Amino acid sequence: MIELTGSGGYDPGAVARRVESTLSDGDWQALMAGLGQIRFWEMPTQLTSLELGLDGAQWIIEGRRGSEYHVVDRWSPREGPYREAALSFLKLAGVPFAGKDLY
Repeated sequence: MIELTGSGGYDPGAVARRVESTLSDGDWQALMAGLGQIRFWEMPTQLTSLELGLDGAQWIIEGRRGSEYHVVDRWSPREGPYREAALSFLKLAGVPFAGKDLY
């Protein structure tokens, strides 16, 4: 998990925090299941409609399998499978967000 200092929709800034960890087989399978549920590898990188707002954040999930790379960038998802998949990554990285208003 990498958190940047910039503001969503503007310059991304510098790396504020980088969290790397070794996952258990169960955690890895749960993440893969979440990505499968949202069909991550088939999702468009960005939606065609303008989805930026005045206040929010970019929620970006990047993946690589073999030589294939894919990135999905969404503006402040409030609910749904993409948000849940992204929150799974944050939970496993130990990012404290319970009770906080995440964009």
